[in-house]
Amino acid sequence: MSQENLVDELIGFGQSGLELNLEPAHDKLEEADIVSIAQECPDLELIGLQKFTQLTDDALFALMNFCPKLKVIYLSDNNHYTADAIFQLLDGLNLRELHIRQCRNINHGVIKAIFEGNMELQTKVVWQPWASATANATANATANATANATASAAAS
Repeated sequence: MSQENLVDELIGFGQSGLELNLEPAHDKLEEADIVSIAQECPDLELIGLQKFTQLTDDALFALMNFCPKLKVIYLSDNNHYTADAIFQLLDGLNLRELHIRQCRNINHGVIKAIFEGNMELQTKVVWQPWASATANATANATANATANATASAAAS
């Protein structure tokens, strides 16, 4: 299937339904395709953009500008989304859920700022940090637990 046919088919799905999970096509679609889908599917309520490593904030801004009914967004495995785009999504859309998994620029500080700045936040934000940070935190916790157990055993 050609790139153009794939985008047309996805637009058809998006226009006939309220949910569009694009994760299976993450390696076939480009940012311009996501923008086209957003422009042609204004009634989308859920979109999944997991594993789209090449997307930038422009794709998120297109969703915000062209899909005002979005309630749930899934984002993962991205190095380019910025805190500014996440803040604008939360301010510009009436989201119920925003799932952010392993997006390098969306760190603990960003998540903390979301909650500190939005005492009336109605959006459920689900965040999983970047894998290497998680692995390092787990390794550090394990090392500390082992060190504490060793010190306790030596003291006995």
